[in-house]
Amino acid sequence: MNIIRAGVVGFAVGLVLPVGYLVLGGSTAFFVPLWAEILFFPGFVTGNLVAERVNDSRVYETVGCLTVAITYAIIFSLLFAGFGRLSRRRDS
Repeated sequence: MNIIRAGVVGFAVGLVLPVGYLVLGGSTAFFVPLWAEILFFPGFVTGNLVAERVNDSRVYETVGCLTVAITYAIIFSLLFAGFGRLSRRRDS
């Protein structure tokens, strides 16, 4: 698996999780569980920034979900690169 595939997997995971949370009735404003605040933190931050300017829930929920997906893609890519570097050090 290369770094691009790791990024795509991270993007997919980062998109499916918040969309599933919203589809299953998760709140974006009140009574947000701690696990959701941690997993979706970047999405809540950008979603709230957009919500201050745009009064359409579809827009700020979409922006929040895409932010989480991009963040997860970056995290997965960095983890893959880091673990790849560690395994190469062990081999040499």
